[in-house]
Amino acid sequence: MSIVHVPNTRDYWGEVTGTHLIKTTMTVNQYEQIRKFLHFNDNSAMIPRGEKGHDRLFKMRPIIELMRSRFQTIPVEDGISGYAYDFEIFTGDENEPEKRVTGGEDLGASANVVVRLSRILPRNMNHKLYCDNYYTSLPLLIWLHKQGIYSLGTVRRNRVPDCKLPSEAELKKMARGASVERVATVDGVDISNVVWKDNKSVMLLSTLAGQQPIHEAGRYDKKTKSRITIPCPQIIKLYNKHMGGVDLLDSIMGRHKILVKSRKWYIRLFYHLLDMGVVNSWLLYRRVAETKGIRRTMKLSEFRMEIAHCLCRSGQTSAKRGRPSSELENQIQAKKTKGPTAHVPPQDVRLDQVGHLPSYLQERQRCKMPGCKGFFLGSV
Repeated sequence: MSIVHVPNTRDYWGEVTGTHLIKTTMTVNQYEQIRKFLHFNDNSAMIPRGEKGHDRLFKMRPIIELMRSRFQTIPVEDGISGYAYDFEIFTGDENEPEKRVTGGEDLGASANVVVRLSRILPRNMNHKLYCDNYYTSLPLLIWLHKQGIYSLGTVRRNRVPDCKLPSEAELKKMARGASVERVATVDGVDISNVVWKDNKSVMLLSTLAGQQPIHEAGRYDKKTKSRITIPCPQIIKLYNKHMGGVDLLDSIMGRHKILVKSRKWYIRLFYHLLDMGVVNSWLLYRRVAETKGIRRTMKLSEFRMEIAHCLCRSGQTSAKRGRPSSELENQIQAKKTKGPTAHVPPQDVRLDQVGHLPSYLQERQRCKMPGCKGFFLGSV
């Protein structure tokens, strides 16, 4: 349903707009019954709102924790690929004292999110973490460095105490590409604070890199109406290269998103988590293909279609064992025209070890296994 879009869900079973794979998997009444009674937790065990221990995500908690645990089984890469190793759903009460789990630290509402999500990173392994200006702060960078995690991020000027960098008025007088760096040691941690002027000025904090070495960046100049090169600090180059993992994930999910509407918030959240799981699987598939030297990989749309096809056909067994009945034999004898060749099941279905028993035919046919030139008297 994320690939084929129709105005109404019931149109997937329509005569004109219907999709064969969906129509042959279940009826529309079966689908609506499943949606009607779809639950992920025991509502009778939910602690009422206002009482201690109440969980706003109780209805979805088993699914959330299951997906988080599965995502975290993948080794963390040094660079960013868009893969979601962990996630946190905002409910508005994450920073309440009894629910805040940050290892004893309270660095502020935004920084606490980074502290919680960074718990999956091994300590003192020199991992590199990148943030945007909503999360970056001086106390956060110091705390991460003491955990053996380097960090880099854009920062708001009011979060840098006693900032010695040029003001916005002074930066406007500088040429495009100009940069200024100030280095300080705070609580035993070396911090680099850099401001760079592009179309607008951008300020960064880092325990990972600084201004040097200076690189070049291509830009469009409105005055000359041509491409020019301007100086670009090392810290900017690293930030542009590795920042955007979350944005990349959201962008990929937005290409083929499940657009089925629902009034129930937990159903909408469930669809979002399904999309996240599929995209994570696709990214892992591409990572494995790259390690094996496979150049031609499935697009995301093809990958989703393959998953849907395998799930809809998974577990199917032969309807009847033994030789065909006399009535069926008569039908075969009476058939004069040869029908289309049966569709070859996907490999994941053929190898799922569920009873795919042969059905005997009266005439020899070519084997449907790709590359096989043999003949047989049955089909699976």
